[in-house]
Amino acid sequence: MSSEPAVCVVVPAYNEEHHIEKCIRSLLELEYPAEKLRLIFVDDCSTDSTPDIIKRYAARHENVHYMKTCGSGPSRARNLGMLACDAEFVAFTDADCVVERGWLRELLRGFVAEDVAGVGGSQKSPADEHPFGRRVQRFLELSGILGEYTKSSRELTEVEHNPSCNVIYRRQVLLELGGFQEDLWPGEDVELDHRLRKAGYRLMYSPSAVVRHYRPQSLRAFARMMLAYGGVQAYLLRKHGFFRKLHYLPFALLAGTLLWAGALYLQPRLLLLPVVLLLLGYLRLFSITRSLTEAAHLLLLVVVAAVAWHAGFFSRLLRYGAVSYK
Repeated sequence: MSSEPAVCVVVPAYNEEHHIEKCIRSLLELEYPAEKLRLIFVDDCSTDSTPDIIKRYAARHENVHYMKTCGSGPSRARNLGMLACDAEFVAFTDADCVVERGWLRELLRGFVAEDVAGVGGSQKSPADEHPFGRRVQRFLELSGILGEYTKSSRELTEVEHNPSCNVIYRRQVLLELGGFQEDLWPGEDVELDHRLRKAGYRLMYSPSAVVRHYRPQSLRAFARMMLAYGGVQAYLLRKHGFFRKLHYLPFALLAGTLLWAGALYLQPRLLLLPVVLLLLGYLRLFSITRSLTEAAHLLLLVVVAAVAWHAGFFSRLLRYGAVSYK
């Protein structure tokens, strides 16, 4: 009998027919005892072939299970999956992710003390990722320090937040705190991790626990994602106060913009300041990528992200209530 703890992996899914089979296969190929592993896929009333693909694998593998919910969103789906299992640990990934074979063991390695409630891992691009998706991944790696969505640490380290596409928790702690806030997405993982840390628990990051995450494949989809991210941060700020350095960014930017606008009356040449900043940004990106084209593409993502994120943030700031973008 294996000495590894029982683990349940919960995957919410909605219209993911292009990725779900890759996700399932990668989980079935995990280097982990099958008798200690349960895979639960929670379908949120997909209108494509996602349910059929999951059911086909569930019919062949005893540890693959299909659940269904309708219009509930990924937060509710994760809670349903967590409640449906009795394992000591519950791991989460997304239907558009492919996990590496050692993923689960590397996550479990992060539970170095009893007060560690959750452990997350790193994200990389899949081998067959769309070129635009690779640029989005690169952008997230370069900007991840602000929101801890991606991390640069190469060692096991304590963090404030782990994204729900690559994370594992002690199930008892999730039950104790009520799991994910079900009317909130995205940002439900940020909100949960904040409550965990307020309750005295710690979170760890294990860079060797890798998932390959498919990203938005168009500028429009990317802008929509950033709009949602900005909007949910305004909601979290209203609910919990300033608990992330990211929450200070829009106010610093607003103050700087107002100061610049006021200074234009005294020095009209300051009108060129945004152009100078864009040029400096481009040169910095070029120094990283060593490619004129790649630097230009990344600069475009930076501009779109800044505009969309702050539009989402300020548009939600005066309106309180959970947000859901589906």
